[in-house]
Amino acid sequence: MSFFRRSCLGLELSDSLLKIVELQRWWGPPRLKQVIIHPLVPIWSAEEGWTEKEELIHSIQEALGEGRLGTRKVRLSLSNRHVVTQKWKVPEMNRQRMRRWIERKVLPKWQHPCGENPLFDFQPTHHVWEDGDWQEVAVSIASRSYVEEWIQIMRWCGLNPVAVDLAALHSRRWLDYCVSSTASRLALIHVHADGIEISYIQEGVLHAGTYFSMPMRKSRQQNGGTAGADPLRPILDTPDEITSYGQTMMKMMKTSGAPWLEKQIWSPNVQWVLSGEGVHFPVLREWLMKHGAPSVVVADSPEAIMPEEISDLSASRLGPALTVPLGAALEGVKAG
Repeated sequence: MSFFRRSCLGLELSDSLLKIVELQRWWGPPRLKQVIIHPLVPIWSAEEGWTEKEELIHSIQEALGEGRLGTRKVRLSLSNRHVVTQKWKVPEMNRQRMRRWIERKVLPKWQHPCGENPLFDFQPTHHVWEDGDWQEVAVSIASRSYVEEWIQIMRWCGLNPVAVDLAALHSRRWLDYCVSSTASRLALIHVHADGIEISYIQEGVLHAGTYFSMPMRKSRQQNGGTAGADPLRPILDTPDEITSYGQTMMKMMKTSGAPWLEKQIWSPNVQWVLSGEGVHFPVLREWLMKHGAPSVVVADSPEAIMPEEISDLSASRLGPALTVPLGAALEGVKAG
């Protein structure tokens, strides 16, 4: 229980949308105080860095002007598009020594695209039973210059970034809060208008993740047309469109060359969790279940934490679009 009011923002930048939620906690469970969903120019970020920064800053400032935020503290989510995760064997040791070991022994021989002196974090994938044993560790890295520039952009927009974490872990935090899944092995499938993120989590540890460029417009039956005035309105909602999208998704997964994508996540004891925006998720779930996916669920909407005063939103409209920023904000308002 918290005796002081805590407020925090969670922020996610997808290829075409800015999503911000404000959670507040005081005495009871957290409550959703505000949601900002704002379309973005879809060229603000490239693989190697930031582009069109002035346009992005203007769009974010415009979005922030849509509501009165109770805090400027924000926790940022880093997507699989800009993160590389890989498992390594390291000797059993305490966390501080392990960080130095990874920095000296692992990073120099890792051929990754994140430049010199990348940011990294790690998590052992299992318990070591005997002293001196080697253990498997999942290491995630990101470009230091990319993250630092992102933080600076947020500051220019008037926000105060207090943490950056992986989007997959933020999604898992929201699932844990909602008790959406009791499965120990999860494949998180986070959908955007221009791409898809897939993450494999086992016993709460991120084992692998990837990003596929997969524009929804290629599966549309009609030319033109977007989500329209409502950025959360499904781009793909007809059975034929979702069939085309599902076929493309499965083909990319099964021909990726990554063993975890081609075999592990298809195991009967793995549960797939769908989230994001742009598609009619119940129809996509049904299609995946009919075409070989093990168990598939759609992530929870924020209905349980939405107060009545948020009258311009509906849980059905939001659906699973906010799993990432909600998980980020939850970390900021948890009891100390």
